[in-house]
Amino acid sequence: MSAQEIIEWDPRDPEVLNDQIAAYDKLRAQCPVAHSDFLGYSILRHHDVMTVLEDYETFSNNISDRLTVPNGMGPPEHTPYRGINDRYFTPAVMARFEPVCRQIAAELIDTLPRGQKLNFSEAFAKIYALQVQSAFLGWPKSLEEPLRRWTIKNLAAT
Repeated sequence: MSAQEIIEWDPRDPEVLNDQIAAYDKLRAQCPVAHSDFLGYSILRHHDVMTVLEDYETFSNNISDRLTVPNGMGPPEHTPYRGINDRYFTPAVMARFEPVCRQIAAELIDTLPRGQKLNFSEAFAKIYALQVQSAFLGWPKSLEEPLRRWTIKNLAAT
């Protein structure tokens, strides 16, 4: 893929946010890869995503001088860590956790305002991710707000 095929774009542009499906469809029709200072590179087509996922030698996760385990590693370094992590995500474990995820989602949906536009990421997705992670790890609800603040500070720092 050549540099000419990479389009610069702003995923936070109001036109994009107003209709994200249409914006991504338009972008996908124009190029296989788009770049933004906010997201970095966005791979837009299924075939290209699969290529990136399967060709770890070309598309390495080794992204930083600071070791992040295992997401910042590629094979074979990450393989032992994945073996440890994978034990916590077996089909049986996930089946037992699914009702918790559904309950958290239902409770959050019940709190959403009806009949008005909202920022889904702020009103649901970020809160859901935090609550599901906390529930999975067995953390008390009292840690959710400090963790949310830490996440915001961490994002700002990066």
